[in-house]
Amino acid sequence: MVFQNFTNSAVLILCVLVLATRNYQACAFRNPESWTSNYRLWDNIKPDNIKPESPVKGLCADSIIAAGYKCNEFEVTTNGGYILSIQRIPKGRSEISSNASKEPVIIQHGLMMDGSSWFMNSPEQNVPMILADNGFDVWVTNGRGTKFSRKHTTLDSSNQQYWDWTWDDLVSDEMPAIVDFVFNQTGGQKINYLGHSLGTMIALISLSEGKWVNKVKSVALLSPVAYLSHMTTTLGIMSANYVSGKKFTPKDITEFDPKGQKVLSFVRGICSRSGINCNDLFTAATGDNCCLDEAAFVRFLKVEPQPTSKKTMFHLAYTFLYDDLTKFDYGRREINQEHYGQPEPPIYNLSNIPNDVPIFMSYGGRDALSDVVDVQRLLTLHFQNHDKTKLKVQFIQGYAHADYMMAVNAKDLVYKQVASFFKQKF
Repeated sequence: MVFQNFTNSAVLILCVLVLATRNYQACAFRNPESWTSNYRLWDNIKPDNIKPESPVKGLCADSIIAAGYKCNEFEVTTNGGYILSIQRIPKGRSEISSNASKEPVIIQHGLMMDGSSWFMNSPEQNVPMILADNGFDVWVTNGRGTKFSRKHTTLDSSNQQYWDWTWDDLVSDEMPAIVDFVFNQTGGQKINYLGHSLGTMIALISLSEGKWVNKVKSVALLSPVAYLSHMTTTLGIMSANYVSGKKFTPKDITEFDPKGQKVLSFVRGICSRSGINCNDLFTAATGDNCCLDEAAFVRFLKVEPQPTSKKTMFHLAYTFLYDDLTKFDYGRREINQEHYGQPEPPIYNLSNIPNDVPIFMSYGGRDALSDVVDVQRLLTLHFQNHDKTKLKVQFIQGYAHADYMMAVNAKDLVYKQVASFFKQKF
């Protein structure tokens, strides 16, 4: 049976999502020597090579200091009591001293990722280092529930209430705390923001709600996610349809551990159905990534994915099923009324994003999650009247979802453009 080839240490699932098989020979990558033609299969990725790395004290020690960069660990406490780990790279590798007037950049990861997801390649290919070497003061986030951010002022992560959140709370509680912290630490400097996947949704909703608008200088969105109705990943669609027959209950306020047995059982059920190639679920879930490197992918399997809340997974499925971006639907009109003052969850109006906020947006033609049609809908509905001198849209035909995190050519195709955009004097 196909599922017997899965390894518990590297099941990557999302309802948008990333999965990997134990039969790693079946995972296809684009040959870095020929990014636009000819697949070859990496045949030397073995299960013993992807054992999870031993726990370390923090991301600085894990991924940054050893590469020759200065790094500082900080903790940010949200109003809701969540204690978040963030890392600061204050200067480039070759700089003797940091400049206090540097512009800060917050880098926000996607769903079921953490700050580690930005450090898969060699230092000169990783966007935090590239931005630091370009003169920025870089701050890397780790969302609540991930391995470096599981503390709380009153709750243990084993407590059910710890997991009572969705991205509504990341918008209202988590990101404002991070922005305020970085803003204060850098002497009131306006902030550049870089997000991938869910990190882009957090920014879009935040800006539409008027949060931290006066503290942001510019925003870069990689694989932007607002609408999901055209996502092409069979895994995501089947997962969403599975949730559609269920109503959210208090029992669903719990951790969603993508490496746990419950998720493995869920994946087993999906893989038993026709129409899904469970020998190459990474591609099936994220799209046909063009330019991943074997070593980076092995590193990725060692450190990702990370836990999230089950409530967030419900919210994600609803976003696909409802064909709109709304606040969380509690499944009962009276409960929605209690939370929102109306029987249906409010729709986020992204047209409220100020037209003068500088925004860089990059999306790929092979992305199974941030689908071209959904991104174009986002642009058509909400950015037609945006100041054209402050909106840059990049389309890369050969890119899929994971390419924006760790493609071997992302430095030249994407990250340099992001750095140039951030350097502009708007």
